[in-house]
Amino acid sequence: MVDEGGNSPVLHNRLNDRRATYMVPMVHKVVKVLEAFRANRNRLSFLEITQSCGLAKASAFRILESLQCLGYVCRDRSLSANLPLARCRDGCPGT
Repeated sequence: MVDEGGNSPVLHNRLNDRRATYMVPMVHKVVKVLEAFRANRNRLSFLEITQSCGLAKASAFRILESLQCLGYVCRDRSLSANLPLARCRDGCPGT
């Protein structure tokens, strides 16, 4: 379950913590994408990801390409993730 900003209740509570000052914005975006997969049975379209996470298409594309390259997201007609952070078989060469 996510709020209007694409944050889970747990993430929202952590963002209100004073340590959030040190949060890296891109890490926050990546976690939002991973939580979107978890909330939607690990299978989403690109458009669903951009809308549910409130991300620009360019940011979503780069995050998803990175996750796919590292083996955390697989792509066919839609995108799928095996969570918790189980790697897909075919990541980028050399990883």
